[in-house]
Amino acid sequence: SEAKSNSGSTQEAAAAPGTGESADANLFTTHGGEWAAIEPGTFVIGSPEDEKGRHQDETQHTVTLTRAYQVSKTEVTQGLWEAVMPSRPWAEKERRTDPDEVDRVGICDSVGNQAYGSDQPAYCMTWEEAIQFCNKLSEADGLTPVYTRRSGRDVEWNQEANGYRLLTEAEWEYAARAGTTSLYSGGGIGNLGEVAWHGG
Repeated sequence: SEAKSNSGSTQEAAAAPGTGESADANLFTTHGGEWAAIEPGTFVIGSPEDEKGRHQDETQHTVTLTRAYQVSKTEVTQGLWEAVMPSRPWAEKERRTDPDEVDRVGICDSVGNQAYGSDQPAYCMTWEEAIQFCNKLSEADGLTPVYTRRSGRDVEWNQEANGYRLLTEAEWEYAARAGTTSLYSGGGIGNLGEVAWHGG
């Protein structure tokens, strides 16, 4: 789903209204975008110490989200991305190095990831490109951009702005879990192949 992402490079673009306000017909909806309303709530973020694939920074703790928000029901499409941005990151054989990143942001192998089309998800962009996309889409739809670039990778988030933004890690996990506590949001199922198509 389109949602906000945590920092770092992102595989798929994500956007959501910064204040949870509903948007009228605009560039987002013209390209088939639909919103899902997420109500405030409390959940346990992170994963158990014995969970398969767990990272050390996934310590479980309780988080309360106090404001409702909206998240796109799908990833940002290539059609919407191209209507806003002058790039096609998913079409690059090798992913370029972001000038603000110390390390390579990863390789986008278009041979193994050939998913082209206006209704296919946009992917292989950096976090910086994702926030640029959010700001440009906000401007195109007559909303106040959320992000202000200060210097280097220093970015300010205006929480009062009504434009599109990336989900915080907690917002993303809360929406993705949809009330479940299992390894995958399929309700107690531990086998990824039972709940998703994947290449691993």
